[in-house]
Amino acid sequence: MPDLIQSAFWPGIAGVLSCQGTIGHGISPSTFVLTTVPQVAVAPAAFGDLMISDGSRSVGIRGARLARTTGRTGPDGQYVILEIEDRRWRWRSVYGGFGAIDGQYNNLDTNKKLIPWQIRSPYELAKLCFDALAEPNNVIDLPKGLSRSDGADLYRYLTEGENFAQSFANPPVDWTRTPPAEALARLCDYFGRRVVYQPQADRFLVTPLGVGSPLPGGYLEVDSPGVTIPVIPAGVGVAGAPVRFQTRFLLEAVGKEWDGKFVPINQLTYAPKVTGKVQITTITYVGSQDPAVDPLNPINLKFSWTGLSGGQKYLNVTATGGGFDDAPLLVRWARIQLQIASNPSLASLVKASFSGTAMTLIGLQPGQQFTADLWMSFKGSSGSVPFETVVTQAPSAATRAWGACQPPEFAGVTPTDRLAYLEAQQLARQYVFRAYRIRNIDPGDPEQSNPLQIPWFGTIKRRQQVILQQTKVEQVIPQDRIPGGKDRGAPVAQGILPEFYNGYSRYLYSGST
Repeated sequence: MPDLIQSAFWPGIAGVLSCQGTIGHGISPSTFVLTTVPQVAVAPAAFGDLMISDGSRSVGIRGARLARTTGRTGPDGQYVILEIEDRRWRWRSVYGGFGAIDGQYNNLDTNKKLIPWQIRSPYELAKLCFDALAEPNNVIDLPKGLSRSDGADLYRYLTEGENFAQSFANPPVDWTRTPPAEALARLCDYFGRRVVYQPQADRFLVTPLGVGSPLPGGYLEVDSPGVTIPVIPAGVGVAGAPVRFQTRFLLEAVGKEWDGKFVPINQLTYAPKVTGKVQITTITYVGSQDPAVDPLNPINLKFSWTGLSGGQKYLNVTATGGGFDDAPLLVRWARIQLQIASNPSLASLVKASFSGTAMTLIGLQPGQQFTADLWMSFKGSSGSVPFETVVTQAPSAATRAWGACQPPEFAGVTPTDRLAYLEAQQLARQYVFRAYRIRNIDPGDPEQSNPLQIPWFGTIKRRQQVILQQTKVEQVIPQDRIPGGKDRGAPVAQGILPEFYNGYSRYLYSGST
């Protein structure tokens, strides 16, 4: 049986006497130590693929780097020692391209609920790190947790009673210019995982310790040389504070609820209640002739309305003389009143009453609107009898409004099962018409349908993206003396200093919001 030829190859090296190395777990690169003879014609390559073979199998360490070269002299002659790192050398933040990752994920709001737009699963967090490291070939074994899709398109905080399913696998993450390799290592430590480099498949694993095939049998030798790696950055980055923008905002008045949340003032549970109104319609005969009519030419009254919960409805009510040859108008009013009362749909909508030449239709549901069209014909005539229909009271739904509950007393607040009257009154005095928050609406949009646009930034998806500050970008600039002015008691020929002058520019305060 022929002997197996063991070999190692590195670009620019004619022959390798020995090669020792171990692939280690983690984010730090493994080091391979090659012993070679001195070479004069060609220098070893700074970067390349290290190929190692035992004669029947071979493995390539792709994208490796020559970290250090040293010479050694011994009884057998001169040698050159090459220390080569696998491609995890690129993961160090001092090298260009993979220096930092930013993001805030899985944070909780003041009520200890996950913020919807920050939700990322452990897999998604690890994938963000690998993408930042430009390592697309990876296999990630992490708990499922809640993913980005669970909070998609929800641009508000959860309210009372709303919760995401408990996963216990969505750790809070705050990456601010964090090296992605360090972020990946922290994530793996949190879930008891290891980062494993597989040279044969040229990929990285995130996997629990102890998973995989056993080590092969035979003689194993471990050599852990001490390596000093020179740190030469490929570039220098500067990270600073975010850019500040000064713009106009539309605001809405908000108040504080019993649970500490801020909501629009008309949505406060203790907001004053405004009683709704029902519709009142009066139908009056305004003709100059006797309103007695022929039984064959009845009064017709057509109702139409849209229910408060939707759905258009129509109903006709017809009143004849009831057997009389010439029935007076009062008889016809009585017939209409009876038909309305005996029809379940109309009986829940209106109540009819009459007197003389007028009938009054009173709605039964606050806020419910209806129309009533009436016509009739005289005996032996095709002309219509004149009736006048007037809405004497428009309907309005019960609502909450602060128009009749003025500061500073706020006497019209409504006590709730959570707040006594005095507690509600105190909250109103502290916050109503004093606290405002941004609306995500472009103030230049007359339709108020487009979201806020920030120049050089883009569209704002949710108001929480805007962090208000106490000062504006605009500054107070020192002004020259006002010519011709005179200080009190100490005239100055060159004029007087303008108000607030102190010789320095400073921020304008934007006020409390």
